[in-house]
Amino acid sequence: MSAVRLEKLRGAVRSIREEKVFSVDWAKTQCRDLAPAYVTKILKQLAKDGHLEVCKENKQTYYKWLVEDPREVDHWIEKQVYRQQVKSVPLADRPREQLLEMGVEKLTDAQLLAILIRVGVPGESAVQAGLALASRFEERGLARLIDASLQELKPITKAMRSDSYCQIMAGIELGRRIASLRDIEPVLPERIRGSDDAISYCSRRFSRLAADGVQEEFHIVSLDTQHGPIASHRITVGTLDASLVHPRE
Repeated sequence: MSAVRLEKLRGAVRSIREEKVFSVDWAKTQCRDLAPAYVTKILKQLAKDGHLEVCKENKQTYYKWLVEDPREVDHWIEKQVYRQQVKSVPLADRPREQLLEMGVEKLTDAQLLAILIRVGVPGESAVQAGLALASRFEERGLARLIDASLQELKPITKAMRSDSYCQIMAGIELGRRIASLRDIEPVLPERIRGSDDAISYCSRRFSRLAADGVQEEFHIVSLDTQHGPIASHRITVGTLDASLVHPRE
């Protein structure tokens, strides 16, 4: 069903993509096989999401494309089709949500690759693509991925496109550079011996939650005998403005 919706939306956008500026009536003519209301809905959503600019002239409504890169429109199309299904997908197949909830260190190699791949293709999700890549490089070592060309990776997964490849290579290179800096400036084991240390640790550990969270959450951080952080544990998720914690928890 999703594949049908995807092709329908792609066909509609492809029909109006060639004209830089166009009228609503012209768009409906180009998409004569589709219901006029459906075409109008597409135009309004494209404008709302910043891909089209609405222009008025002589009581006539015109639309002007604001994006030059067709890949941006392709990504928009995929989001329209698949984003409504996200909430019904198990958490294990939603690596971005897992990263925000549990921390990046809890994700598998396949899940990290899925985040870099971003979007899948009909018949293969980004998670499946990440798993395919991780499995292929499991024996050779994931570090060998940096030496792989786009043409080498394409046969492994249909979701491997030029933008996905660039994101993976950029992520690997960024990690390599950060690792080299850590080798030059060794990081001492973290210890929490007082409130200042606790505030410093929590500010870093829960920065994503503080920035993106919509509900208050109560977490505890467990320490080893040397006062080093072992792990954090989410105890409760509260309402929009409070987190209710019972003493027995």
